[in-house]
Amino acid sequence: MSADNWTTCPRCSDARVDELQAAEKALKDSYGKVPLHEFVAARESLHDKFLVPLNQNWREDYEIFGAETGLLEIHYEGRCAVCKHSYKYNHAIDINPV
Repeated sequence: MSADNWTTCPRCSDARVDELQAAEKALKDSYGKVPLHEFVAARESLHDKFLVPLNQNWREDYEIFGAETGLLEIHYEGRCAVCKHSYKYNHAIDINPV
């Protein structure tokens, strides 16, 4: 069975932002404290990290059915292939209220 959609894991995305911010702070803190060639190399390495896109590691599967019965059911499941974060949501809606 194939996924309905692949996208970026929200938890991995947040971790990536934290990682890049920490690396940027470390670079700024090193300014004037390390030899110039080391600073330039670290700055280029950080620049390269910003250019690497996150993989589409969040698999989404969803299903919507039941309109013919008057009770619409929505099922959603998402999970990350990297950090193993997962989320499930099920909801029923009465589309034929009395």
